[in-house]
Amino acid sequence: MLISVFHPHFIIKPPPKIIAMKRWILKIAVFSCFIYLFHVGNAHHAVRECVLALDPFLFLSNYSTGTVSLAGPIVLAVGLIALHLCLVKRRLFCRSLCPLGFLQDLLRAVRSRALKLFGKLFGKLFGKLFGKRFGKRPVRSAARMRIFQPIGIVLALATFGGIFWGGFTFLWLDPIVIADGAHYTSWCRWLLAGILLSVLFFPRLWCFFLCPCGGMQELLWLAASPVRQLVKFMRSALSRDRNGENSPNVPADPQSVPTDPLRSAGRRRFFQTAGVLAASALAVGVLRKVLQDTLAKTSDFFVRFRPPGAVGERDLLIRCTRCGKCAGVCPTHLIETVNDWAKPQIYGTPTLNFDGEGSEDGRFCEENCTRCTEVCPTGALRYVPLEEKSSLKIAECRFQYDLCRRFFQMECSICLQACPYGALEEIWSDEVYAKIPSVASDLCVGCGKCAAACPGEPIIQLDPETGFPVGLGAGIQTKDGVCETTGKKALTMHSLRETEKMPREN
Repeated sequence: MLISVFHPHFIIKPPPKIIAMKRWILKIAVFSCFIYLFHVGNAHHAVRECVLALDPFLFLSNYSTGTVSLAGPIVLAVGLIALHLCLVKRRLFCRSLCPLGFLQDLLRAVRSRALKLFGKLFGKLFGKLFGKRFGKRPVRSAARMRIFQPIGIVLALATFGGIFWGGFTFLWLDPIVIADGAHYTSWCRWLLAGILLSVLFFPRLWCFFLCPCGGMQELLWLAASPVRQLVKFMRSALSRDRNGENSPNVPADPQSVPTDPLRSAGRRRFFQTAGVLAASALAVGVLRKVLQDTLAKTSDFFVRFRPPGAVGERDLLIRCTRCGKCAGVCPTHLIETVNDWAKPQIYGTPTLNFDGEGSEDGRFCEENCTRCTEVCPTGALRYVPLEEKSSLKIAECRFQYDLCRRFFQMECSICLQACPYGALEEIWSDEVYAKIPSVASDLCVGCGKCAAACPGEPIIQLDPETGFPVGLGAGIQTKDGVCETTGKKALTMHSLRETEKMPREN
């Protein structure tokens, strides 16, 4: 008897306001954790991976490329649990965990409150400025928006088609990528602003129709629909057996039985599925062709340097979301994003700039930093442990003696002291009859710290007749006791890809 009290029919459901309040508390807590982990706190790499695994779109894309398998079994378990919950609860990530969805829900709540508060006056005033739709409540029926319904599913399928068969993807439209990338890149800010602004006119356009993450969850929900129907049928059969009803009640008049709509519904669903698959296949073909053309134009789309842990050029163009997080967390500002709009295929991808103005010590890759590989959400920059970085080569360092201060009879060993890997050593040169620095290619990883520390070629006075320095160092120009330089350095960084060609697609 006591157990029967806990039957679902005896459970008292809380009022709708209490349920709504609990949902808002959950959303605020999740959004606060997201801001802390990704922007305020210094979270561990595994914690970030667990948070990203809650996104089914990112988790499945990373798992298909092998990125999640490198993160450990805990991240894999979190992702599988999130997938299972999405199969049971429709769009669970969108409704409870999505940071972009929380911002849109907040704006929708403000919009509805404003419409209730100001009423017709508010609608008429802003209806003249922005159109009549602003002053109206959102249409509950999705009939008017049905044309946009399969777009999110098509984008999700096209993304996985691009991952498996080679082609550009829509990972950059993931809500976590947009919300997190808005802190680093301008295009993410504009896209985020556009999505939030659309809430005022089309409250559910992005979340329910355009978002590829929502489309992925809709696919999961539809895929599990037969299983749910089977479970529902079995439960109803067990319930009838317990109540002594072996067969459902059949009405006396056969004409009163409604016709079975499965045939028409099945035909409609068949055409919808065929249209979605055809559109996805077309999108995959177009994206694959664009990627092939990009890789074929080696001279036009050539990036000299890539950050540590970068995968192959083809895989990087597929996986990179152009979020700019790797450039934003680089402590020496060595990593930049390609900002050339004339090359849209590689726009926003990361590159290294050893010649720009960075930190006080210059631009170089710190030997004890792997932050860029930790924050990449899609594995375009694979995670590199600190002990592995000493053997990861990203560039080639070259030495030119006629630009070194020792060539001008000046004492200098700054580069020797700056190299963290001991790749610079002094060797005797019979050609110049002196000890000069030399780069050990087997030890040098191309971090650029020696090139950043190099003081550069000094400005000297030359003998107009012989062309040699006056007094071999006596004519060096100084300013406030500091030797002026021409800006040319004896140590320069060169790309490993200057003699290589990017892979071509057959």
